[in-house]
Amino acid sequence: MSDMSAMGLTEFGGPEVLRALEVPVPEPGPGEVRVRVRAATVNPVDTMVRRGLAFVSDAPPPYVPGMEAAGIVDAIGAGTDTDLDVGDDVMAVIATSGTRGGYAEQVVPGRVGGANAVRAVA
Repeated sequence: MSDMSAMGLTEFGGPEVLRALEVPVPEPGPGEVRVRVRAATVNPVDTMVRRGLAFVSDAPPPYVPGMEAAGIVDAIGAGTDTDLDVGDDVMAVIATSGTRGGYAEQVVPGRVGGANAVRAVA
């Protein structure tokens, strides 16, 4: 498994705790797609995650925030039933957990059937 760059944290606090990290590239499983992130929002909940006040994962640090991202589908998990294709522009709502967040080069947002990744409106 290779690594990718992400902005994340190993301790909770203000904006100064965000730092560049190297984390494993996520692989999509059945029912999932992977998105190469081109843009991510700074959602108010992301700032709460950074401060340790909301949606803190049971996983050990590092944590990568980013509940919303836009990008391009670059991989589709085996057996995934979707109308998405590799190369499609999408936006994603991400249930952040551990290093799964939009402040990364790539993210697996979750199950396609749960509408976590949708085709962008052109």
